[in-house]
Parts: sequence; structure tokens; C-alpha cells
Amino acid sequence: MSKEMPAHTPTKLATLQSLRSRAAHADSLGLAMMYYTEFVTTSSTHQGTPLMGTPAADERFLAAVGCSSEGGEILDQFKKAIWHKGERGQCFTTEREVAIEKEAGDLFWYFTLLLEKSGWTLDRIMFSNMDKLIQRELDKVPKRDIQEEVLDVCQVGRMLL
Repeated sequence: MSKEMPAHTPTKLATLQSLRSRAAHADSLGLAMMYYTEFVTTSSTHQGTPLMGTPAADERFLAAVGCSSEGGEILDQFKKAIWHKGERGQCFTTEREVAIEKEAGDLFWYFTLLLEKSGWTLDRIMFSNMDKLIQRELDKVPKRDIQEEVLDVCQVGRMLL
């Protein structure tokens, strides 16, 4: 006996295929990311008893757990490549590389869901991380040297103009 597909599947599938096509033909990474985010939220099927109090909080929790789980799947592929070498002693076979790429795609899916359900954008996260790393480097520089470095950067900037 075959299972019957839910009535909404053809419409959802058509929507997902359309978003995939639009992302593939986008003129910019930002536009592609916009279509991909819509793809992720459309394909997310979390339903059931609220765990964290609200559906939005549940989806953020699901996304966080998914990021962790998929990161573990990637790590497992590396472990298998290193400790369970194939017949020819190859660590990273084509099949292993494909498996890692697929797991990275799953990780990106959950990460995108986390961004969307948290109200964040990829560029916000990206620039926040850049600022954090710059601050980390600034914290390593003695205070008296910071002013000299800032002046050097400004001089380089003027030369580029």
C-alpha cells in the first residue's frame, strides 16, 4: 500500500523549484541569498507541540540543534577519511568529498533558518564577525601603537584615492 502525498506537495514543490531557479540565475549573491532564505523557510516543515513556548522559538531551537548536528556530520566525515581509509589508502575520495559537501549544504540550510527566525541577515552576521575579529587584533596592540597604525591606514587610504 503506497502512502498518499499531502495535497499541498505539488504547489510547495513548484514553489521550491521556482526559488531554486531564481537563486541560480540571480545577478548578485545578495539576491541569490534572498531567494535561498525564502527557499529555506518554505521548505521548513517544523510542526508539533511547542518546546520553547512559541513556534518561532522552536524553529530557532531546531535551527541551532541542526547546525550543531550537521557540524558533527561534517566532522564524522573527516574522522572516517582519516581513520577509516578506503581500500587504496585514500583519505579524501571523491565520494567522501561529495558527502562533506552535502553535509555542508545541510549545515548552511539550518544556519539560514537560524538567521531568518532570529531576524538577522547574512551581512549583519558577517560584519559583526569582522568587527569582533578586528577588535580582537586591536586588543593585542599596545595602546601607544594603535594611533600610529590608524595613521598608517589613513595614509594608505589617501594614496588609493
